[in-house]
Amino acid sequence: MGRFGWGTVVCLISLPVEATVLDFATSSSYSLRLHGATGGDNLGYGQAIGDFNHDSMPDLVVSAPTANGGGGYVYILYGPLAAGERDLATSSQYNVRFEGVPGSPGAGAGDQLAAGDLNGDGTDDLIISAPYAANSCANQKYAQGAVYVIFGGPSSFPAGTGQTRNLNLPSSYHVRFDGEACGDLPSFQASDNGDQLGFWLALGDLSGDGQPDLVMTSRYANHNGRTDSGSVYVRYGGAGVWPPPPSLIDLGTTSSFNIRYDGPLPAYQLGWSARVGLANGGSQPDLAVGSPMATTNINRMRNGSVHLFYGPLASGTGNIYDLAVAGNFSVRYEGASAGNFLGMNVALGEVTGDSSSDLVIGAPVVNSQGRTGNGAVYIAQGPTPAGPGTTRDLANGFDYRFDGPDFLAGPNAMSGLFGRLLNIAPLHGGNPELLISTLLADTQGRTDNGAVYSLQGPFSIGGGNQVRDIAQTNFSSSTVDYRYDGASGAGNGDQMGRSVVVGELNGMGGLDIATGSYLADTMGRTDNGALYIVFGTSSPPDAAVASDLAPPPDSAMSADLSMPDLAMPDLTTPADMAIVVIPPPDMAMSLVDLVQSQPDLSLPVPVIPDLTMPVDLSLPVPVIPDLTMPVDLSGMDAAMVAADGALPKDQSAPATMDSGSGPIAAGCACVLTPSHRQRFPGVELALGCGIMALRLTRKNRRGRLTKTDAHRR
Repeated sequence: MGRFGWGTVVCLISLPVEATVLDFATSSSYSLRLHGATGGDNLGYGQAIGDFNHDSMPDLVVSAPTANGGGGYVYILYGPLAAGERDLATSSQYNVRFEGVPGSPGAGAGDQLAAGDLNGDGTDDLIISAPYAANSCANQKYAQGAVYVIFGGPSSFPAGTGQTRNLNLPSSYHVRFDGEACGDLPSFQASDNGDQLGFWLALGDLSGDGQPDLVMTSRYANHNGRTDSGSVYVRYGGAGVWPPPPSLIDLGTTSSFNIRYDGPLPAYQLGWSARVGLANGGSQPDLAVGSPMATTNINRMRNGSVHLFYGPLASGTGNIYDLAVAGNFSVRYEGASAGNFLGMNVALGEVTGDSSSDLVIGAPVVNSQGRTGNGAVYIAQGPTPAGPGTTRDLANGFDYRFDGPDFLAGPNAMSGLFGRLLNIAPLHGGNPELLISTLLADTQGRTDNGAVYSLQGPFSIGGGNQVRDIAQTNFSSSTVDYRYDGASGAGNGDQMGRSVVVGELNGMGGLDIATGSYLADTMGRTDNGALYIVFGTSSPPDAAVASDLAPPPDSAMSADLSMPDLAMPDLTTPADMAIVVIPPPDMAMSLVDLVQSQPDLSLPVPVIPDLTMPVDLSLPVPVIPDLTMPVDLSGMDAAMVAADGALPKDQSAPATMDSGSGPIAAGCACVLTPSHRQRFPGVELALGCGIMALRLTRKNRRGRLTKTDAHRR
């Protein structure tokens, strides 16, 4: 007789915590939704959070860069925000609206947004980029780019609703930066893209004086005889350093910037992304810059790169660093394979539990887990290597990697863009969470509706080369994880995750998350865009019950501005913590750019095959009600068997076996059989990722085919 009786097999099993999925097609899954005013506005393209009117309550800024005839709108909504629906076609639903310069093309104001105290007066300032602005361009030229700085305070952000500010008027801004060079009007015959200043914005203390500094990128800048090599400008902030308003600053003058980094090769496009935060273990923030279109190895077309620059940076003005010289950067990370697009997004923050900040890098077209173009996110554990000129090739190993899920819909499907946007925040409690957007995810039976994952850390690096597979089902790995799903796949799909910010918006004391669906169709409008906000709570909600995140009652409580955004938790001053940086434009543009800038594509990105065999999820995981007592398996599902020879071949012991649904304890091996459309927006393809087969047509933001909008995103 066995110890526990005849015919009884003891199987001790540790079940995973169920992940929570919030479907924004259901109104109970979100607290507040904003609607774009008219069709084609693309509301939710960019966001930021800061106290602009100096009332100690965080305010929300959200952009619609294709509104206003392409000039763009930037809306300011004073906090605290209440639950419900807001239609921005009604002027009483916003406080201030900044308007970009319309035209063909328009300025695209609000393409990027940032917030922080640049002038040291204790109030957050608003920074708006308009990368297609042509303020100083001659006829038939465009995309010099501009960055507008509006200093915060009641005079710039007065009480009331429905107020407008025209960015074409100097009275509407305090400082305007203009890019160095204009480009040809967009067409497939265009010979110059223009600098497109403001392709990305970031803030943080890089000079070491305790004041936030402004980072502006121009991915198409031409310097050192290299076309489209890209440049990154750093302008130091602080009290008394800004000229009297309104001031126009031409970045073609070396005295107008403190630092300029230039891309090392033609078509490198330095500056698709940038973040400021701690990386190398010191107390001074560092700068990370991503270049996903870079080719660092002749055999790896568009593998991508990320440069780290350790702070504090050089003092004075006019400092220029050519990154073709290894000594001009601290560390460079290189993508492992062709077409990885490493550096599409970067983040800095502590996610590994060792009290040292880490570098997180998105590579949205990595092939892994037998999938094609599913994407990956790498963690480089801090402190990062000592510089200068250190190179880390991810083909030779890495610390930690998340492999994206499989969103496949047909033989010509392309990447879901897992890792398109990254952020770090303790959204549901004290542990750090890594937010990862998958812009073209197909979930809930929808196409390109988009999704945002919130994966709870800390993540254990162990001996390095650690991999976690983020499958579509049961993506939780013994932690409380979340996934937010876009509401619709109609038309172009909502493409939720174009922007994501975290901060305190409703005055209730918890952290809230706001996600942009810039191609959503609401209120009977096409591609007007929407912004979804889920109000947080002061304590972590039950991960198994989505209704726990239902909107709280309206509140007039003052918001806590001490940490309005935790995307970069290691910055040294409270002012730095207000920074929210929004990701660069769609991946669609990169493919068109690739054809134009690299006509001889003898090294194509691998073609995506037809992956038509789905994972069999037909066998459910049996639920064990009480894990403290021996469980009688005699009548349980056949998916659970005795340990004799049942281990997967790659597992050496029952104690370490992972079924894909949760770890299984020693003493029994329970074999549990578990149980996309992936195209870039705006690009018509003949083959998946096969660049050689890319047709020279594209869709603009309104979904119309055009040849005259080739350089728009």
